Amino acid sequence: MNMAYRNILVAVDGSVEAEWAFKKAVNSAKKNNAHLIVCHVIDIQALSPSPYAFYTDTRFQDAEKFAEELLSNYRNLAIKAGVTRVETLIEHGSPKTKISKKIALDKH
Repeated sequence: MNMAYRNILVAVDGSVEAEWAFKKAVNSAKKNNAHLIVCHVIDIQALSPSPYAFYTDTRFQDAEKFAEELLSNYRNLAIKAGVTRVETLIEHGSPKTKISKKIALDKH
C-alpha cells in the first residue's frame, strides 16, 4: 500500500540533525506534492529562570531574530528545491510539548 503524505512537519533548531531532517522532509514533500511546514520552537524555560524576566530581556529579541532568519533560509531552500507549498511557524514554549501536542495536531 502506497502512502501519500499531504502535510509534512519538520522542526528545525540550527543543528546538523535538523538540517538532515529538513532535507528528508523536502524530498518527501516534493515526492508527494505535500504541504511542508517548517517550525522552530523558542524554549522559554531554557533561556530564562523566570518566564516574566524572559520577555524583558534582550534574549527574547535575539531568539526571535534567530528563528526568523533560520526559517526564512529554510523556506528559501525548500522553494529552490521545488516545494511549492511551504509554511513557516514560530512557537514559544517547550519544544517537546509544542511540536507533538500542538503543532502536529493543529496542522493535521
